[in-house]
Amino acid sequence: YQRRVHGIGQTTGNLGYFGKGHYSSSKTGTSLAYCRPNSLGVQALLLCRVVVGIPYMTNSLMMGQDIPANYNSVVANAGSGSDELVIPVDYGIRPSYLILF
Repeated sequence: YQRRVHGIGQTTGNLGYFGKGHYSSSKTGTSLAYCRPNSLGVQALLLCRVVVGIPYMTNSLMMGQDIPANYNSVVANAGSGSDELVIPVDYGIRPSYLILF
């Protein structure tokens, strides 16, 4: 049994600046930059649990590349105020809360 959340796993139209996978951030501001209102003007954020495993740390673009061998995720721009976490697999991220605003 697997629940699907509309929009999860869909493409944003780019190759993925820091590699292929699902993107998340510990910074609310970074996540808010990706929010778009629906026809009623409501926006949504998912607060998720993410399995990081062994992270590959980078500040360089990895346009569409796979996560390097022997790593489970990519942490980009850590400490910059706009960090992003990329995980390549669906089962590595689980929504915990839906925030509508």
